[in-house]
Amino acid sequence: MVHWRDVAFAERILTIKRKERQMRMILLHGRDDPEQEMEDWGYNGPGLENVKYVHSVYGNLTIGFKTKKDADAAHQLTGWQYFDDAVLEVSFFGDMVFFHPANGKKSYYGDWEIQEDQDH
Repeated sequence: MVHWRDVAFAERILTIKRKERQMRMILLHGRDDPEQEMEDWGYNGPGLENVKYVHSVYGNLTIGFKTKKDADAAHQLTGWQYFDDAVLEVSFFGDMVFFHPANGKKSYYGDWEIQEDQDH
């Protein structure tokens, strides 16, 4: 005999597993010149959507995206090189994350994080 509490628990677990989490990388403390003396926190950078994972090995940081299309969108914003089809290698300038997109506007970020995207 199946108890009603067992069924309710199983339904909650299935609901949680069905809801796919959307992760994003956010960049903070931005500046246009790496030598800039900061009197404030700087500006927020763009969010990189649909992050699947972050991997670091011997100082190299790669970001895996859910699809090649997601990686392409991030590449356009950042100028980061492809490590694989849906994986980009993060560029650094000293200890700052470095964006060098095709449009030529370079930017530098002193802080980054991966967070759950609350919009999805």
